[in-house]
Amino acid sequence: MKIDLTPHTVKDMTDKTVDVISTSSVTADASPIVLNKTDMIRLRFIPTLVSNEKEPHKSVSGKMLFEKKRKNEDSFPSDATNTTGKISRGSVKVGDWMELKFDTSETYALYTGLKQLYELYENIGEIPYGPATYTRVDSSLKQFLSIIQNDPSAARLIGNEENYELVKILLRLITQTDSRESLKKSLSELQNDNLSTYLPL
Repeated sequence: MKIDLTPHTVKDMTDKTVDVISTSSVTADASPIVLNKTDMIRLRFIPTLVSNEKEPHKSVSGKMLFEKKRKNEDSFPSDATNTTGKISRGSVKVGDWMELKFDTSETYALYTGLKQLYELYENIGEIPYGPATYTRVDSSLKQFLSIIQNDPSAARLIGNEENYELVKILLRLITQTDSRESLKKSLSELQNDNLSTYLPL
């Protein structure tokens, strides 16, 4: 048996994808939420998914990372293994205080990122083993996939090579239309004459 010893890293969160890598049976590192990034500064929330048996709705912990680098440096301080410049809550002495102020864009990025994480954990319901990447699926597409999973004949129909191009067009219509009415209109325009354009001869 071949064991993959390559260390996996999580990529920054996007509006479509979240990386998750388990660190124990009850915790996993998740994609950082980028609140602000320029050539010289970076502000990110580094989340951890937690299987919290006592309070299941409280499934995310994390830390805020604000860092600066010189313009000619390739990487930010936290990307290096050297942690000499690290300042944490434990570094604050009696009489000191620390403030991190967020502007409206940063606050909104944090809100949307956390919302995405809570929704993700609610859907998966457990800490996955090893690395995984989750992609946001449109609700219409989710219904479509559910039909395929529960109907073997539909799955066979889609698996047919002759129908593949037509299915791709259908998926595009489902995922790109703004409303049910718009989808209905698009499908009603696909009369027999139009369908022959898309079906392989």
